[in-house]
Amino acid sequence: SDSLDITDATIINLGVEFDVIAHDDVNKNVVFNKCKDEIYEKLTEVYAEIGEPFYISEVFKILKNIPEVLDVVNVRVVSHGDEAKGYSSYMYNIEDNLSPAGRSIFIPHWGIWEIKFSSDVRGRVR
Repeated sequence: SDSLDITDATIINLGVEFDVIAHDDVNKNVVFNKCKDEIYEKLTEVYAEIGEPFYISEVFKILKNIPEVLDVVNVRVVSHGDEAKGYSSYMYNIEDNLSPAGRSIFIPHWGIWEIKFSSDVRGRVR
């Protein structure tokens, strides 16, 4: 007989921090909100698979497709792990699991990444 063990994946809560340059003729607050909303919506509309990497390059792509954004200066990913605030208790070391090119974060086969709250997306517009 065959057997199958089903176990829960460990949730790895991530946050995104971005730094962009907006065109001179646009309201920077409007651009900030648009960037934040686009990142959150695009990264949460499709659930990640267990063990699927987090692609930082996807965040760059999202930001570059916003017409008011002139350039993307930087994207940084952080880990959250505070059960009292609604996150998983698991803290993930982003730096140790960054791809050599710095474009993706490796997720272990037993884990799944999640951006839980829209407040997990932060940034700066210049």
